[in-house]
Amino acid sequence: CKSTARRYLRCPAMVSPLLLAPLLGGAAWSLDQALGRREQRRYPPPNRRAELGGNPMHYGLRGDWEREGPALVLDARSGEWSTHFGRTAERLGALAPVLTYDRPGLGWSPRDPTPAGPDDASVRLHRLLGAVAPDRPVILVADGDAHHRALQFARRYPHEVVGLLLLDPGATGVPPASRTRRVLARLGWLRWLQPHAAFPGDLEPHVTAHEARLIATLGRRPGVLHA
Repeated sequence: CKSTARRYLRCPAMVSPLLLAPLLGGAAWSLDQALGRREQRRYPPPNRRAELGGNPMHYGLRGDWEREGPALVLDARSGEWSTHFGRTAERLGALAPVLTYDRPGLGWSPRDPTPAGPDDASVRLHRLLGAVAPDRPVILVADGDAHHRALQFARRYPHEVVGLLLLDPGATGVPPASRTRRVLARLGWLRWLQPHAAFPGDLEPHVTAHEARLIATLGRRPGVLHA
């Protein structure tokens, strides 16, 4: 009996770490959800949203879309989204209609739960253009490794493309986030380990401090890290 009593007296010290881990995990997850809702209020979607067969896509329009002529479609490199163009889209809007968009899982476009096929990127852009500006020819402006998607779109829909502009096509996109970082973000621990999101190191000079904070905040979300 005495040995059994001693064993049970030692149990609280042994079990307490096992109880502490779920409590801390629940607190981290709750904090992550609360801060995520605050960030959604602080950074609401700045542009429009198109429902493409149940897969919403966030996009922005610049310039005069009543004007005749082709539209410029700005496609960011892998791991980045429309916000990274900063004021470039607004400046180009003085020359021609401009379309920017967020691919699934990036920016304000939710992640597509269905497995992605090799032609999904061009098909999604084709559907977006059909919903926004049907029958309007486009000039694809691809940044970095987005040239793969631009060439794919031009091969699949050659009658819609009147020009290609490939910016630094040899550059690669943002390296994929590690599995550990994605898991920590999904469980809510990333905010505890990294309370202040780091600014990307390759921002354009004209990007404002507010836009930099926005990019850093979105870049910490689990869906963006996964994409």
